Amino acid sequence: MGSVTVYSSSLLPPLSQAFVAPRAGQPVPGDARILSRINHALAGQGYAIGAIATIVAIRLVVLQVSSLGYDHASLDPMFWYPVALWTTGFALRVWKPEITVLFLLEGTALMLLASGQTTIATSAVAAGGAPFADPWLSWADSVIAPWLDWPAMVRALAARSELYAMLNLAYTSLGWQPLLLLFLVLMLGRMEQACTFVTAGALSLAVCIAVFAWMPARGAFAYYGITMDDVPGIQVSLGFDFLPVLEGLRDGSLAVIARDNLSGLVSFPSMHASAATILALAWSRLGKWAVPMVLLNVLMALSAMPVGNHYLVDIIAGVALGWACYVVSRRLVKVSLDRGVR
Repeated sequence: MGSVTVYSSSLLPPLSQAFVAPRAGQPVPGDARILSRINHALAGQGYAIGAIATIVAIRLVVLQVSSLGYDHASLDPMFWYPVALWTTGFALRVWKPEITVLFLLEGTALMLLASGQTTIATSAVAAGGAPFADPWLSWADSVIAPWLDWPAMVRALAARSELYAMLNLAYTSLGWQPLLLLFLVLMLGRMEQACTFVTAGALSLAVCIAVFAWMPARGAFAYYGITMDDVPGIQVSLGFDFLPVLEGLRDGSLAVIARDNLSGLVSFPSMHASAATILALAWSRLGKWAVPMVLLNVLMALSAMPVGNHYLVDIIAGVALGWACYVVSRRLVKVSLDRGVR
């Protein structure tokens, strides 16, 4: 009789009780071992992938029923390049499942997919023509904080150049924080935290698109008459640049969505406030040394008003959304890692 290869549990480091290593002396077919590794690699990512699929589905459906054009040459790479990055990372983790930090490739790809497809989807949804919600959002601010004079507040902060520069830096930190957090968490071997962070971000973006479809807004800058001259120190012109795009999509003068006319369009809830909350919660799980990063994200959420063109109610809703998505994602990811891919 031929010899029988026996695999020890060290060859299949389990992520959960759902994938139990074979007992000593029990033969394991090669195909079954590969499938087990694939399931291990997928565990924890399913809900993030589902949220991104929802975002893509919204974009596809809206474009199908609208007259908007879609520039495949400039926009398709925003989908396929991250997919290629994810596939590379996934293959490497199937090959070397013990190297947790390899999830950095998949996590980065999922974040790129979520943010890129959200930007495209909001442009598609913007053409829907729902009434602007600015009057309602301004009224909500007056109820929440009747003492708040929004235009005066922005002009006063802009007049303090050093403070306003700090708020701009906090606002733009969203560009580098997620990757740094993901890298550090994975270096510590905390796969569950990494998957929770990525999933929470994708879920919050999916919710923001759904709300934006019914509550588009021109933004507080336009509503209160704030111009670039009022905020000469602003380093992020998105709050002003997005309005021509939004109005062009709504009135039909912008008939084709392309890479060069993409712009962040969501006002309520604030994506920046939501992301800041998710980041703060994720950083807080790393201990006392991460307190400065938590404070940075508090500042980021607050900066979304004077820098990001948001109403106060946008910030409050964004914080609530970020918190809810993180709590839900933490539970979903834990179940996924415990039981395997659903």
